[in-house]
Amino acid sequence: MSAEGFFQLADRLCEGLQGGTRSGEVLFCSLHGEASDFVRLNQGRIRQAGAVHRQSLDLTLIRGRRQVTGSCDLSGDPKLDLVRASDLLGRLRERLPQVPEDPYLNYSEVPSTGEHVTAARLPVAAEALGELVSAAEGLDLVGIWASGDIYHGLASSLGHRHWHAGASFNLDWSCYLGGDKAVKAAYAGTHWDTAVLRERLAEVRRALAVMARP
Repeated sequence: MSAEGFFQLADRLCEGLQGGTRSGEVLFCSLHGEASDFVRLNQGRIRQAGAVHRQSLDLTLIRGRRQVTGSCDLSGDPKLDLVRASDLLGRLRERLPQVPEDPYLNYSEVPSTGEHVTAARLPVAAEALGELVSAAEGLDLVGIWASGDIYHGLASSLGHRHWHAGASFNLDWSCYLGGDKAVKAAYAGTHWDTAVLRERLAEVRRALAVMARP
């Protein structure tokens, strides 16, 4: 989901709040999303691959000194997500009168906005792992690859609009010489460079050669 899509969903939910601006309902919406690839390697070959694509919405409904919170998964379809979120909001509204007042309730009533998007250049997982398998030919390599996008959004009926998004990759592996002897290495970041990967593997080969000495 994009920042624009999330803020539009929040706006639609806020349109249905009950009561006036001073004594009525206050709504905070929080979005958590991820689109990541995960691959497990063993003996220098891909053994297991998977992906996680999920986004969830947390709603906090406040009236006076009472608050209730709930969450639901989103599908990515704007119409269906509005139905799911509206249904959650309705259930929270039913629960709200039944919870005790919260003496520690504290939230900012001052509208604020912010956006932070991390620039990244991620490779396609298949291409990156193809480079790894090729460069690690002959090595007993065991490791894990993870890469993808993570994003968070915050919006409220008071005028809060915040968005954070980032992308990164992480390759963590060990190369075994035999028995309990192994060399560990890793390559992580936001901008992929095949030359860096090959240099890391060259360092591992040099370290294994040292470890193999009597």
